[in-house]
Amino acid sequence: MPLRGLVVGHLVLDYVVRRGVVRRALGGTAAYSGVAAKRYGAEVALVSKVGPDFPEEYLLFLARSGLDLTHVRLVKRRSTSFKLVYEDGERRLYLVSRCDPITPDDLPSRLDYDFVHVGPVAGEVPPESLRALREGCAGLISLDLQGYVRALEGGLVTYRRSTDALEAVRYADIVHGDEREVAALAEPERDLGDLASSLLKVGVKVLLITMGEGGSYVISRDARLYVPAAEPRRVADPTGAGDVYTAIFAAHYAATQDVEESAAMAAAAASLLVEEPGLSGLGTYREIAERAERVRGRIEEADV
Repeated sequence: MPLRGLVVGHLVLDYVVRRGVVRRALGGTAAYSGVAAKRYGAEVALVSKVGPDFPEEYLLFLARSGLDLTHVRLVKRRSTSFKLVYEDGERRLYLVSRCDPITPDDLPSRLDYDFVHVGPVAGEVPPESLRALREGCAGLISLDLQGYVRALEGGLVTYRRSTDALEAVRYADIVHGDEREVAALAEPERDLGDLASSLLKVGVKVLLITMGEGGSYVISRDARLYVPAAEPRRVADPTGAGDVYTAIFAAHYAATQDVEESAAMAAAAASLLVEEPGLSGLGTYREIAERAERVRGRIEEADV
């Protein structure tokens, strides 16, 4: 029987600006994580909210990709959307609009899933919804920090420590963030090793810290690992790589309870994604597993 997964978070409209040209795209952790987990081989349902501006073609794409959209609600408020400006090798992210929050009442009545991935992008999953998931689901819960540590300065997304983030991690087995997001969670003067230790004490089983081409750290109660990035054949679009990394780690860990193997699979999946624009680079289980073999032999103990 395939794994059963639930992904919670807003589907997003991304407006990508490169060299003055604007392109609209389907975005958000929910989209990238949901489709990635499905390609891995899990049965995946989404919990999300979208507005009347959300293109029907995107919902059709997700449905045709095999995702269960029963719990995707259409509301009156505009969909969550971001403007992503790429310039001089850097990305600036602006929040354009934010849809309604996802409350406990929006969750499925039965939470009999092997894993639940919570991927807020703009604080749309309040801690009480995470608490309801923790209380109702016996499976693994993974959490992406980004939606809890983002702040706005004139619309520009920055990062800051928040009480919601500190509460949210208490309900998760797996916590992911990139370097900036994890640093925002930490208290001043504390390093990543200290932060990891404190998270493990409150119940987190695995902390994932991604660093793009610099690889990732995977820290559990039993191991602290440095996982090198799998080398893509080319880099067409890095958007969503962290989302895919976390979703594949969570799915494989739910199936195997093997931290090292799950990390290698996650790194391989992220490298496949970036080779093509948008979601088109996502690999199948076999493609991910083949590339993961090249990663696993290079994993080292980390000094964090």
